[in-house]
Amino acid sequence: MSFKFPSMPALLRENYEFALFALLFLYTFFSGDMFVSLLIGSGGLIWLALSRFLKSEKKNPTEKEQRLATLFTKYRQYAYYLLLISFILFLFLKSNAMLSLFFLVLIGLTMVFIVASESFAGYLEGGLRNEIREAVLAILWALSIWFLIGFLLGTKVPFNGVVSCSMVPNLERGDLLLLKADPANANTIALSKEGFDSLTSTATIIYAGSTYSFNGSIFAYCVQHPAEGLCIEFSKNAPAFVEMHGPVSFTYGYCERIAKGSGALVDREICVKEISYDGKALSTADIAVYEPNKGDLFSYSGDIVHRIVARFSYANSTKYITKGDNNPVADMQVYTNSMGNSPFSKERVKGIVAFKLPYLGFFKLALSSPLNPSLALAVENCESFYKN
Repeated sequence: MSFKFPSMPALLRENYEFALFALLFLYTFFSGDMFVSLLIGSGGLIWLALSRFLKSEKKNPTEKEQRLATLFTKYRQYAYYLLLISFILFLFLKSNAMLSLFFLVLIGLTMVFIVASESFAGYLEGGLRNEIREAVLAILWALSIWFLIGFLLGTKVPFNGVVSCSMVPNLERGDLLLLKADPANANTIALSKEGFDSLTSTATIIYAGSTYSFNGSIFAYCVQHPAEGLCIEFSKNAPAFVEMHGPVSFTYGYCERIAKGSGALVDREICVKEISYDGKALSTADIAVYEPNKGDLFSYSGDIVHRIVARFSYANSTKYITKGDNNPVADMQVYTNSMGNSPFSKERVKGIVAFKLPYLGFFKLALSSPLNPSLALAVENCESFYKN
């Protein structure tokens, strides 16, 4: 008995999911991820070998399973209504931290119930093996779309969501972001080795002829020690304080916080008015999504979406300084509970914001909130912003 290997078109018709593995393999291979491409390629061959085993099977549900399926079907209809109502109520009440947390957790759990009940219905209709097959196919399709868009935009992470109000009014909490690659060496300032190494979160403060040193910034120190004499002076005359982080200087002043919608003055606060190097103000238009350095304060909040102030380089190394538009100080100046943030390298930049879609990022919050409630509670300064 001779064996005839099927033609490639027939092979793809019968095992079209294998084409998805091929797409993922090509993407990772040309992106330079050799280990991942070999892993995906091996997985594709194994899947091809097992594909005939994972075909649909006739499922005869027991009476108990049938009753459970009927119950799931009934309550799944209510779950869709609950999902819609919860999302609408969340949009109206999102400025309240506890209500925001409640509705986000409710939305997340409702979505889990809907997926679980749909999967159970599929299991009864086609059997466990078929349901596993369909689940794997859904994941493959999602990964293929993800990687394809990432390949076209030059980034491994084409989508992300805004989880805080640190970029209001330019980005709102709940925006879904489309990312593109960070241009190589864009607006990068070359430093000497000494200058590059001195660019840390440790601040040198010069005031009235005296020099002080603080972790993060004089701003962060005075938030925690407002009654100290130096901090009282800082609150009265912030522009007189010169703060240096290596070769970069930070100039303080007073910013007006404006209410969204009405434009009414909410407060007048101390903030960083200018960040400069060699006497020239630093500023870029790029908003980046980056992964904070491990152990940094921001690393416990997930990815950060902030504006790039400057890129500094020495040899083959790069350091980024970033700041939220609605934050009083730069990221590297934040320090609390004995934790701060340090400038990060180019490898930690996941992408540059190219486009935003309002509200769609709340689904990320809904799925993440049950595991990380602090994301749902991040509603500080959502109703006001700094006036330019």
